[in-house]
Amino acid sequence: DFCKTSGMPSSHASLAWFACSIAVLNFRRRAAAHLGTQNRVLDSFGKILVMVHVPIALAVSTSRVYLGYHSFAQVAAGSVLGLVAGAAWHFFVMVPFASLFTTLETSPLGEFLGIR
Repeated sequence: DFCKTSGMPSSHASLAWFACSIAVLNFRRRAAAHLGTQNRVLDSFGKILVMVHVPIALAVSTSRVYLGYHSFAQVAAGSVLGLVAGAAWHFFVMVPFASLFTTLETSPLGEFLGIR
């Protein structure tokens, strides 16, 4: 075992809730952008993505306490940290730079790499 002690906060819970928050917020942003359109593939994929991430994050958090690797406080702190970091990443990185993806897609590098 790499580390004999369980740390504060739980990094497993942080990572699980980070991914979950990004999945949920990205789905909501994309759904709002396609509001009124009949893009059922986006709706279905996004709902599946959210429905998978939330139970996995809950299972990871619960298992850390159940297996005795972390206390409830450590897992709660990790979960909150993951949610806040995921929301910050979404609003300060993903949203502002989403428009740059179109620029990258149409650039010579994007054409060469086949980015779509």
